[in-house]
Amino acid sequence: KDKGNFLSYDPDRSVYDGEGFPVLFPDKYSTWDDPTQRDFLTDIKHAKSEMERLAALGDTSSEEYKRNLALYSDLSKLVISNAYGYTYKEDYISPYFSANFSVTKEIGNIASISFYANNFFISNTQLYSTKTGTYVSSSSYVPSFFYGLTLRLKIK
Repeated sequence: KDKGNFLSYDPDRSVYDGEGFPVLFPDKYSTWDDPTQRDFLTDIKHAKSEMERLAALGDTSSEEYKRNLALYSDLSKLVISNAYGYTYKEDYISPYFSANFSVTKEIGNIASISFYANNFFISNTQLYSTKTGTYVSSSSYVPSFFYGLTLRLKIK
């Protein structure tokens, strides 16, 4: 819930409710000094609680505090988080339309010529996204107005 404190996660909540922020923790980690695998969450929570305990005692200059601060800082860099709470929410875009027009004229058995116009009402409305709660331009969904002519030759 609190994106500034990634340890405030609630394992019973789902990222799909849209009120939280997705966070990815490693299960295990190891260091160059100690290559044995260690439990990530246990160590980072312990380092944070020790820092808070020593800070409450006013002992922020001790070596133990600095060691826990360095460990917490290093382990925090392994956490991958996303600041967008709406990443996994379902998205419903409001309805939109585009009118296309095409006319073809057959010229005997030789050829046919067609005129077409796409988005000829020039519909560039604002669409509402339920995922982000914002309005976006329909230009990313509906192409802008364009027209053209097609000549098709029939070869026997």
